[in-house]
Amino acid sequence: LRVELTAVHHHQYPYDARTFLGKAPSPLPGAMLLTAPFFALGHIAWQNFLWLALFFVFTVRFFRHRATALFFLAVFLLLAPTILSDFTSGGDYLTNFYYVAIAIALFIRSLDRVTYVCFPAALFLGVTLSSRVIYAVILIPLLALTLQRTSRSRTVALFAIVLIVAAAVTLPIFAPHPFTHLLQQLSQNAGKLHYIPSALHPRWSLPILAVILAGASFFARMNLARLFLTFSIASFVMLAPFAITFALHSETLRYSLSYLSVCVLSFSLWALSRYEQTSMAPVAPTQQRSSPAIDFS
Repeated sequence: LRVELTAVHHHQYPYDARTFLGKAPSPLPGAMLLTAPFFALGHIAWQNFLWLALFFVFTVRFFRHRATALFFLAVFLLLAPTILSDFTSGGDYLTNFYYVAIAIALFIRSLDRVTYVCFPAALFLGVTLSSRVIYAVILIPLLALTLQRTSRSRTVALFAIVLIVAAAVTLPIFAPHPFTHLLQQLSQNAGKLHYIPSALHPRWSLPILAVILAGASFFARMNLARLFLTFSIASFVMLAPFAITFALHSETLRYSLSYLSVCVLSFSLWALSRYEQTSMAPVAPTQQRSSPAIDFS
């Protein structure tokens, strides 16, 4: 992000810049937009503290019991090497997941409110989805959930806002040929698949398989936890083949396994939520929390 925003600051095309690995940067314009205030302050890494703090709040409200939330935060966040890498290097890979998860939760919660409350949530969601292409697949289970919670006309209106905002944030930076440049940017991920047999056509078969699996959400009763489960499966299908083949090819490429951290986090949110529902004994009224958890389902 620092490389991209420095290029934009100097009126240059951000995706012509190169990271310290000699590769083109991958964050899309939405990530740059959310990071711009911290870049202006001179400390991009500060955004990690902000979004981590907000994700802490989200996690505490997502789970029914504080003990579950503290276990999740301690094991999967505070002790995770990937998050430590984000803080030390100024990266945003997990931070990206934090604000997408928060935006999804706010959008779902707004469905139970009057229509004008949904618009800011849809705007924020559109910006966050314009951060990395992998999060586009989360729109499928979110669409299934929204159709189950509200009318079709309202669903169409809200998703139109999300898509228009995402396009308005993404396409201008790729001008004057936005679609050509966007496809070029997305195609850089094809290089990560060169250890997978080309006969499998992984550039197309993996996204198609992920979309099909995400489409199964239309045949299930959806809530926020199941949305995270669906995303974890779909993202694993897209990320695991290249991450595992990279790691098996060379020890120096084992860092690629860190890309699976978003799958693990997303799956863990569902798994621990499921554990609360099926395994934990009911809490006595006198031992219940003074402030009940917000129902994001």
